[in-house]
Amino acid sequence: MKKKKEFKRKAIGKKMRFDVFKRDNFQCVYCGKTPPEVVLEIDHIEPVSKGGVNNINNLVTACFDCNRGKRDVLLEKRPNKVPENIAILKEQEAQLKEYRKLIKKKARRVNADIKAIDD
Repeated sequence: MKKKKEFKRKAIGKKMRFDVFKRDNFQCVYCGKTPPEVVLEIDHIEPVSKGGVNNINNLVTACFDCNRGKRDVLLEKRPNKVPENIAILKEQEAQLKEYRKLIKKKARRVNADIKAIDD
């Protein structure tokens, strides 16, 4: 029977835990939920079981459900905070709006050309 790889888990101090919560606006970086709707925990971007350390740059705020769902999956980078995702979505919406305007303008021009040819 294969033995599970053992790793030593060092506790995250209360001050560091609070600093991570504060940095992430007391909000789960995965789903955006906040207390009292959820219980917040600290999650490692690079899991301890895969060599991750208890460094503030390797820690994010996660709700109980998201943290359990992620388990020990290795993330390539720190997830965007919810406000960052909202800003990205707003920029994409603005770009789509301008693109739709361009398409409508082009369609009007094509229709005008077709009408001119028909006349």
